[in-house]
Amino acid sequence: MSTIHAVIELGTSNTVLAIGKTQNDGRMKIISLNTIPSSGIKKSQIVELKNVTQSILSVLKESEKKPIENDSKLTIGNAHLVLTGTHVNVEHMSSSISVSGKVSAENINEAKLSLINAANSSGSDRELINLEYLGFELDGMGGISDPLNMSGHVLKYHAVRIDADADCIETAKPAADQAKIELNEPLFAVHASSEAILE
Repeated sequence: MSTIHAVIELGTSNTVLAIGKTQNDGRMKIISLNTIPSSGIKKSQIVELKNVTQSILSVLKESEKKPIENDSKLTIGNAHLVLTGTHVNVEHMSSSISVSGKVSAENINEAKLSLINAANSSGSDRELINLEYLGFELDGMGGISDPLNMSGHVLKYHAVRIDADADCIETAKPAADQAKIELNEPLFAVHASSEAILE
């Protein structure tokens, strides 16, 4: 069964609404893509809420009036917020624990938990967008997906942490609410586009 997903990007230059449908093989097919000039946004920051609401309404109108597959039309009620700009931060993180002999399941869980705790301790002014796990490293040898029962002394777990200014995310919600759009969890633009397949 296919599922419809919508993402909206409130950029400095353009407001973009993309709609995709999951395929039977799990891939995403873009079925609608609409772009209009943005208003009320400066350097990826919302400065005029009323103008941003109007931009959202305009791009929604463009999307909903265009037929898609089988000449059907969509009514969008919720969308993911796609984030761009300098308030988005991307950093490499890693945890490190000592191992006595072979790596145990407890060692693996400890390394994962240590990394997750560090990723969630960035402060109330930042919101965690994604934690992309890269794998393990044992005694300097990287690229390990499952180190269980491997022999070594130091186990590291690597990830890329993506966070954004919490105020910027919260400011976008009233504009979406006024346009009668519910915002789902935010996405980082580069990460989102890397997982989308355009057909």
